Amino acid sequence: MHNNFYFLRQLSATLAQRLFDYTIISCFSQNKEELIIELNNQHESFFIKAHLLSSFCCLTFPGEMSRARKNSVDLFNEVILKKVVGVTQYENERSFSIDLDQHFSLVFKMHANRSNILLTKESTVIQIFKNQFKDDFGISLSSLHQTIDWSESHFKLSIHNLKEAYFTLGKEVWRY
Repeated sequence: MHNNFYFLRQLSATLAQRLFDYTIISCFSQNKEELIIELNNQHESFFIKAHLLSSFCCLTFPGEMSRARKNSVDLFNEVILKKVVGVTQYENERSFSIDLDQHFSLVFKMHANRSNILLTKESTVIQIFKNQFKDDFGISLSSLHQTIDWSESHFKLSIHNLKEAYFTLGKEVWRY
């Protein structure tokens, strides 16, 4: 439920406001299913902790973080000291990106057991967090935007396959 398009749209809008004038100062992992990003605006730090377990994925925003001395590895070194220039919510998609200067982006693909974080440069995926998802290198950022026809005529034409026509609604809506 927390990784559907409608929730992520609200989250990405909030992040766009919150991260204005922040710079990424560290990006690291302390285990293979978790990525931590520290941003700073010269006054305070803001942390994003991505839990990408195959059984459960979510984002948390702890007030502070202590980095472990052991079993900690720096990742996505290309984005260190890059300034946030915006946040993009992909239309009707469970993905958003934190856009950085010099045409870098960190894409948060929140697809349940296939969740991943992708580093892109000029819209090309150059590195992925979860290496078992090699297909993520082929993702085109422009194809992440999806359109839904909400017209009455399309509804009537799609009456026998509403789940496919209105894919953003999710299991909860269809169970109800």
